[in-house]
Amino acid sequence: MAVDTQNKRSGNLKIAKYELTFEQKDILDKSNFRKIIYLIKKANEPLPPENSATLRFLIVIEVILGIYACYTVSEITLVNLISVSAVTIAGNIFSAITRKKPYSWIKIILAIAATSIFLNTLFSIINAATNRNVPSILAPLAALFMWTIAIHSFDVPARRDLTFSLSGSAGLVAIAAAQAIANSFSIIVMCWLIVGIICLNLLWRSQTLNKETAKHAFVNTLSAIIFSAMISFVIILVLPPPQPLKSITFPSSIQNRVPVSNPGGLTQGGSNPTAPAKAGQPGGSVQVGGYLGFSGPLNTSLRGALSNQIVLRVRATEPGYWLGETFNTWNGQSWTQSPSIIEKLTGTPSFYLPFKLLGEPPRLLYGAQQNTETFYVATPLPNLLFGTESPIEIYFPGSHLFLGPGRSIRSRDAMESGTIYTVISRDIRLNPTQLQNVMPSGTSYTLGLPNSELKTDLQLPKPYTRVRLLAQKIVKAAKAKSTYQIVTALESWMGSHMHYSLNIPPLPYHADSVDQFLFVTKTGFCEQISSALVVMLRSLKIPAREAVGYVAGSYDPITNLYQVKASDAHAWVQVWYGPNGGWQDTDPTTVVPYSTPSPGQIILKATANFAKNNIFVILSILIALVLVGTSYLFINKLIKFRQLSFGEKIILKFNKVGSKYDVIYKPNESFLRYLQRLKNIDHINNDPQLISNLDSIGKTFDNLEYNPSVINDPEKSNFLKNQVLEDIGDWISSFHKLKL
Repeated sequence: MAVDTQNKRSGNLKIAKYELTFEQKDILDKSNFRKIIYLIKKANEPLPPENSATLRFLIVIEVILGIYACYTVSEITLVNLISVSAVTIAGNIFSAITRKKPYSWIKIILAIAATSIFLNTLFSIINAATNRNVPSILAPLAALFMWTIAIHSFDVPARRDLTFSLSGSAGLVAIAAAQAIANSFSIIVMCWLIVGIICLNLLWRSQTLNKETAKHAFVNTLSAIIFSAMISFVIILVLPPPQPLKSITFPSSIQNRVPVSNPGGLTQGGSNPTAPAKAGQPGGSVQVGGYLGFSGPLNTSLRGALSNQIVLRVRATEPGYWLGETFNTWNGQSWTQSPSIIEKLTGTPSFYLPFKLLGEPPRLLYGAQQNTETFYVATPLPNLLFGTESPIEIYFPGSHLFLGPGRSIRSRDAMESGTIYTVISRDIRLNPTQLQNVMPSGTSYTLGLPNSELKTDLQLPKPYTRVRLLAQKIVKAAKAKSTYQIVTALESWMGSHMHYSLNIPPLPYHADSVDQFLFVTKTGFCEQISSALVVMLRSLKIPAREAVGYVAGSYDPITNLYQVKASDAHAWVQVWYGPNGGWQDTDPTTVVPYSTPSPGQIILKATANFAKNNIFVILSILIALVLVGTSYLFINKLIKFRQLSFGEKIILKFNKVGSKYDVIYKPNESFLRYLQRLKNIDHINNDPQLISNLDSIGKTFDNLEYNPSVINDPEKSNFLKNQVLEDIGDWISSFHKLKL
């Protein structure tokens, strides 16, 4: 009646779905200020509490997955991972307990806490900008976002608030994905997606009153996701090999700044990244990477145990040899570097390298191809900065670098996992035709090389008569005249007469490594092969030196990174090609892998390798999934059975027998009428005992349903219910025995 009166007063204004109420229209007809106040109050009205413990638990899992994703890309520390996760769990527990009557004062505390965290983040960013270390703002921003979500978890009583947490976890995963450089990150994404689908289904079930609609929505959504994933996988498999990215930014960061004990000196890397480097000893321990050439002298009689552990990931304009240092002094077994002054470089965030480090004429570098390489340190390494042969600028998160002997670039901080730096090189890479013509026949092999370097780059500890005669014989047979022809002839001969192997006998005491390799074993690894080529070239008066570092590694088209493993540690040769060619790399052992596989090949190969190396883990997971799935179905079925009424439980048991003979209980059918139809089944109709038992069950059920003395006596009623269920079980067993 009140509604009709109000309708008459307001003319043709009607109350209908999607129309404003009279109270709303009255308020919105007022001033803009009142409109704003009304809308604010309306938006902050308490919503119905969310009572699903499963939904709350899964959303906490989603948030923790997002936090862990940021940890895997070194945006936060382990302490942050643990502390933020703990606060998130505590906050959600608090919200679940107080969901029906949230404390109003909690919002004020949370606002103060959020403001404090924001100000702390702001000061951190200002401090980073003041120190010109701009890339370091990534960690404060990630921490700000995570702590905001963690603080918000103390005030998530309703479904809308939980949805914000779910969206926040998606933001964390997206932030981490932008920095991810390993394919293993996809596992985190897949876990997040699976849990997210379940969360969305639970949110839908919580929102809708039609449970069947929610069920079908989940099935349809899951089917669409599976179909899309299958189509995407097929598309990836047939994609052609991509080209490495050409435009590269200059990132640099360091997670934990740990100064080395001897600034400017080399460190060990591995488990003790700040300790001074030690020369390898036969039978001694080998650090991560196992390569003994990054610790001062390069002993060619030793070879570390190189694993397939990834030590570096590199995004580069072009692949190449990642040079660590060079050696120029040979004593028959080991390479060393000529003593030189360690020069200190200052610059933040970029460092410009003097041309004297490169040993190349400046005019060559200005016209050379620019190569930009970003290195992501995956495991603690010696404090060497790697790069292709002619670095001119380095972006490194520190205030000092050191130029050491052998063209080595050293950090004052330990190169721990998570360190990122970028090197810009101007590489003078000449093709075979250019190398052939850069120093024509008859030109002095040492042309353009300063006298100060001639002494070390042609140094030999003894005459090496046999080596020189062998080299001359090879050159004469090949009719080689130019430097390029001589290098090619020697490499070709070594490829035909020598063998590569890591399993060789130890070098005899005081034996010369090159003599032993060329004239005795004729088998060796890269350090011995490259050393033999350097000695052969020097015996012919061609300047050459030993270089150590890593080969490019395998290219991953999914991450656009070169995966450099410990086993990619390598030694090669640098040869002088005159003032127009400079120092050029040549490798008698292997070549740099320029080919790029397709994404499909990468996925299939990685899947096969993972399955091969983790067969027991996969079987254990499959068995666990089967057990969990079976247990879930059994428990779910048991719960549903317990939720049925007594009559529904009896009908369900009999339907298991009758369904095989198309005798199904019909809605609105009496129980006795249904039992009568069961008696018409042949196996039952021919057995008087089964019919008698059915009649007895029917009478007992009738008493339970309609006899007042039984209905009003709970003890007697429960006794008869248990008796009926037991009798039905015995009857079904007798029926199956008779059928057999």
